[in-house]
Amino acid sequence: MTHLLRTLVGLGLVTLVFMTPAFGAGSELPTLEPLNVHPRATRFIVDQVRSNHLIRNAPLDDAASSEIFDRYLEVLDRRKQFLLAKDIAEFEAFRYGFDDALKRGQLSLAFKIVNRAQSRRDTRYTWILERLEQGIESFDLTTHTEIPIDADDLAWPKNMAEADLRWEHNLTDAIITMRLNERETTEIQELLTKRYTNRQNQIRQYTSEEAFADYINSFTHIYDPHTVYFSPRTAEDFHMQMRMSLEGIGALLGTEDEYVKVISLVKGGPAELNGELKPADRIVGVGQEENGPMIDVVGRRIQDVVDLIRGPSGTTVRLEVLEPVSAGGASKIVAIEREKVKLEEAAAKKKIVTLNHNEVERRIGVIELPKMYADLEGEQRGEEDYRSASRDVEKLIYELQEENIDGLILDLRDNGGGSLPEAHKLVGLFIETGPTVLVKGLGRARQTMKDNNKAVAYDGPLAVLVNRSSASASEIFAGAIQDYGRGLVLGSQTYGKGSIQSILSLNHGQLKITQGKYYRITGETTQHQGVHPDIEFPGLIDAEAVGESAYSNALALDKMDPAEFDRLGRVDGLIEALQSKHEERIETDPYFDYYERVEERIEFHRSITSVSLNEEVRRARKAEIEAWRIEIGNDYLTNLGKEAVATIDELDEAMDEVKQERADKVDGMVKESGRILLDFVYLKLIVAFNPAVQ
Repeated sequence: MTHLLRTLVGLGLVTLVFMTPAFGAGSELPTLEPLNVHPRATRFIVDQVRSNHLIRNAPLDDAASSEIFDRYLEVLDRRKQFLLAKDIAEFEAFRYGFDDALKRGQLSLAFKIVNRAQSRRDTRYTWILERLEQGIESFDLTTHTEIPIDADDLAWPKNMAEADLRWEHNLTDAIITMRLNERETTEIQELLTKRYTNRQNQIRQYTSEEAFADYINSFTHIYDPHTVYFSPRTAEDFHMQMRMSLEGIGALLGTEDEYVKVISLVKGGPAELNGELKPADRIVGVGQEENGPMIDVVGRRIQDVVDLIRGPSGTTVRLEVLEPVSAGGASKIVAIEREKVKLEEAAAKKKIVTLNHNEVERRIGVIELPKMYADLEGEQRGEEDYRSASRDVEKLIYELQEENIDGLILDLRDNGGGSLPEAHKLVGLFIETGPTVLVKGLGRARQTMKDNNKAVAYDGPLAVLVNRSSASASEIFAGAIQDYGRGLVLGSQTYGKGSIQSILSLNHGQLKITQGKYYRITGETTQHQGVHPDIEFPGLIDAEAVGESAYSNALALDKMDPAEFDRLGRVDGLIEALQSKHEERIETDPYFDYYERVEERIEFHRSITSVSLNEEVRRARKAEIEAWRIEIGNDYLTNLGKEAVATIDELDEAMDEVKQERADKVDGMVKESGRILLDFVYLKLIVAFNPAVQ
C-alpha cells in the first residue's frame, strides 16, 4: 500500500533555508501528549466525516477499528524498520479499540503507539550513526543478498538482531546507489551521517499536533484517499499559498516510504516545460543555483523539502532524482528555473498539422487544453472577456474553421481536470442538446447536468487525445464524447478520479472531504477505471505508479442508471478497421517504435521485485539499462536523420536538441491521431455509400 500526502510545490515567493535545530541527538526525546483541544476536535471530526462523507454513516465498528490500526502502523513505520514484532504483539490488544476511542475523543492508545515508534526511531538512528563510524569500507558490497522492493512482503523484525540486519541491508543499498552515481567514499560517509543525524533531530521536532493529524488521517483514509484532515498550521499554509503568485517549479508532490515523490506536474509550469522531471520520480537531493551544495532530503518531512524547492522567480533549483523502479531506477540531476506559471502556457492553444492521406493534403486542427480553467471572479463581475477553457476553445475552433481544417483533435494529455462546469460547457460545443455528466451528491438525488444550448461550435470529424495524467473533469469530457459517439478517443487509459471534494472549516483545522462522484451519461463511473480509448497508444507513464488505482483505499467502482440520450454516431463498427490501419502504419513509425519500446521496458522493470546488494551486479544492471537507452535513442535519432551517439550524456544532449527543434511542432502521437481521424472520415464515407461494407 502507498501512503501519499499531497502538497503543491511552486506556491510561494520565498525559499526557506533549512536550519539545523539548536538541539541535537544528545537531547532527551520528548514524550508526546494530546493537546487540550484534541479530544473535542476528535469527536467533532469523527462526527463530520460520518455525517458528511459520501459514504454516510459507514459503520465505525471493530472492522473499521482494525483497518485504522493497520493504517496507523503504516503511517508510523511503513517499511517495518523500527518497531519490533513484540511491539506489534503488544499493540494487537488495541486493534479493536480505536472505534470507541475515536467516538469518545480518547487519544491515549494512539499516543502510546506513536511514542513507542518515536523511541524505536531514536534508538535506531543512534545505532546507524555508530555503525557508520566504522567506515564505509566495513560494509560488504559483494553479498548475494536481495532485498524486496515492496514493503508488503516484509514481516516485522523478530528482535533487535533481525532489525540490525535489515538496516545493515538498507545502508548497503544506499552506499551502492551512491557509488553507482560516482560518489566518493568520504562523500558517502558524510552524506549518510548528515542524513541520519538530521532524521534524529527531526523526530525531536515532531509535535503533538503532527501526531494527532497522522492519527486522525488514519481514520479519514478508511473512507478514501482524498478525505484529509488539515491541522491549523497546515490549513493556514495552504491558504497562504493559494493567495500567492504561482511561482516555483509547479509540481504536485507526495510521500512514499522515505522519499518525496512527484505525483504530477502543473501544465505550463517550469517543471513541465523543462521536460526532465516525470511523475513517479523520487527526489533525493535539492541544491540551489548552479553550484549550491546538494542537500540530501531522503527521509525529511515533505514540508521541509517543499521549502527547499520553492523560491523566487528567476532563481534555479537543482533536483537529484531517482527514476521509478519501472523506469530502471537511474539517478539524474534536473535543473529547473523557478518562475510563475504563465497564463498563456496554461491556456488553450491551436496548431495545424498537414498530413498526406490517400495522395491528398489534409489539414488537421489541434487544440491543446492543459486544464479545465475558469476565471470565476471575472465571470461574477460580468466581464465580457473573462477567460475560461470553453470560451477559449470555442474561439480557437472558429479560427481553425476559417483556415479550412478537415478534422479537429482536442489534446487533453496531462490535463488534470479543474472546473466541472467547464467540462460540461465544453461538451456542449460539440452536441446540440443533451446530458453531459451525472453527479451523485451527499444525501441528494442524482443530478443530471444538461446542455440546453442548441448552438454547436463544431460538427466535423473529432478526436480526443488522452493519457494517464488526464484526470477528473477532462475524463468527463472524453467520456461524454465517447458515449455520444461524437468522436474518437485515442491514447492511453486515463487517471480514474471520479470523486468530488469540499473543504469544511472546523473549530481546529480543516477537513477536505469527499462528498460526491461523477458518472458518465451511460451510468458508468470514471472512478478507478478512467476512460479507455477506442484505439490505445503506448503508455509512457507507469499506470501502477500513477493514477487512482495506485491507491489501495480508492472508492470502489459502481454505476447508476443511464441518462436518456441519443447517440450521434456509431464508431464501434469501424474500430477494427481503424486499428488494423493504425498497426500497419506504426510498424515503420520512428515515434511509435520508440514509444512501444519504452512501454515494454516499463513492463519489464515492473516485474522486478527485489534489489541486489552486490555492487558488481548493480553496475552490470546499470550498464545494461544505459546500453538499452542508447540503442533505442540512436534508432530514434537516426530515423529522424540525426547522428548516433555513444554515451548517455551525448544522448541526453541530442534528445534535448530534438525537443527544442520540435518545440512548436506536434509530436508523433498527434500526427498518428490525425491519420486515424482521416481514416475514420474515409471509412465513414465508404459505409455511407455502401452500408453492406460495415
